[in-house]
Amino acid sequence: MIVGYARVSTDGADQDISIAEQARQLREAGCDRVIAERRSAHKDGIRPGWEELLGLVAAGRVRKVVAVSQSRLSRRGEDVPFLRMCSRQGVEVVLLDGTPASTADPASKLLTGVLSLVNEIDSDIKARNVRNGLARRKAQGHYACGRVPFGYRYDGSQVAIHPEHFADARLLWQQLEEVEFNLPRVIRRHGLRWSARGLGRWIDNPILRGIVNNEAGKVEALISWQEWQRARGLLESRKRVGARAPRTLRTFSGLVRCSFCNHWLHYVVAAGKPRLKCSNLRCSHFGRGLAEWKIRAQVIEALRAAAERMAMLGAEPAPLVPSPVDDAKRQQIAQLEALQAQGVQGLEGSIEALRLELLTPPPPNSADWAGLREVLLLPGALEAATVPELRPLLHELVAELTYTGDCNRITIRLREGASGDAPNS
Repeated sequence: MIVGYARVSTDGADQDISIAEQARQLREAGCDRVIAERRSAHKDGIRPGWEELLGLVAAGRVRKVVAVSQSRLSRRGEDVPFLRMCSRQGVEVVLLDGTPASTADPASKLLTGVLSLVNEIDSDIKARNVRNGLARRKAQGHYACGRVPFGYRYDGSQVAIHPEHFADARLLWQQLEEVEFNLPRVIRRHGLRWSARGLGRWIDNPILRGIVNNEAGKVEALISWQEWQRARGLLESRKRVGARAPRTLRTFSGLVRCSFCNHWLHYVVAAGKPRLKCSNLRCSHFGRGLAEWKIRAQVIEALRAAAERMAMLGAEPAPLVPSPVDDAKRQQIAQLEALQAQGVQGLEGSIEALRLELLTPPPPNSADWAGLREVLLLPGALEAATVPELRPLLHELVAELTYTGDCNRITIRLREGASGDAPNS
């Protein structure tokens, strides 16, 4: 079999013509099969196409390998060992640019080694120039970046809000909040041309919180830190228990756990009245539960009973204690920067991630009881609250609702106050 290998460094559309032209030349050269991939041959990382080519040659299934040039094979010194392997296996290597690709004689061995070294050094110089250019632009106040998130634009030197899409981005966030960040549901309901993974990356993009180049307040924020933390809390809680977002949001969807199997209780409707039951066949509480109105009455009673005391505790200023986690992150950044100064490559991503974590405030230790006290104590307000009105209160104030097998009562644990107390009932 004659195998051709075509490669470009990125998956950008501007590389489409190049890789298509390489593939065309390889087919015209008589290749039975063309392996084409879009991967850098200079950066560390696995190249599936390259690994496939090595496997075919090692298995003795190839009699000739064709490439446009030696630089298409590798730019980090892997091409010379490959050529030596081909020589041992009796595989002919042909480069369409006319340069020899053999290690059989001293002259060819010298030329291929020199070209391999030249290609590697050329890539090193280009990478260094790119890094230096980015550093100069950042020092001048510019933010050199690739894609910016939906709702923003890059004007060539700075990230700014998009005058046409910023309002649409805010509307998208509100649509996500309405279904408690059930990403597939929002995509289907509104016909979005997003994937759930892409929408999740958009939610986590720091530019939405006004952070550009690890500096807060560099652009108008689309969302507040509290909104982002609530979104992350909902997504992480489902990830931890391996649960999906509820299809239909009722008052206690995804909020009441079974104490025996730790699964969520599911809604059933009997005689027009909603109940929550354990649906885990292996659980001793299977098929058992209690009526929704009983849970609602107990939760409202617990919230009202705790509102006054927790609001008073929340009004007390919490002592500022230095975070040992933040100190450890600063030490890691210093160590990585020291390694970077010594010439170690590929640390930029880790340094930026740690700096972003330092900017991210920790989730609040206590719920906003003081701000919600008047609503909690207003007669009839919680009883008349709709599902969209009551569920945010439950997410804010209730830490855990547990069904223990009693058909009349559940265990309620409220979120901590400023003192660290967590009322239970």
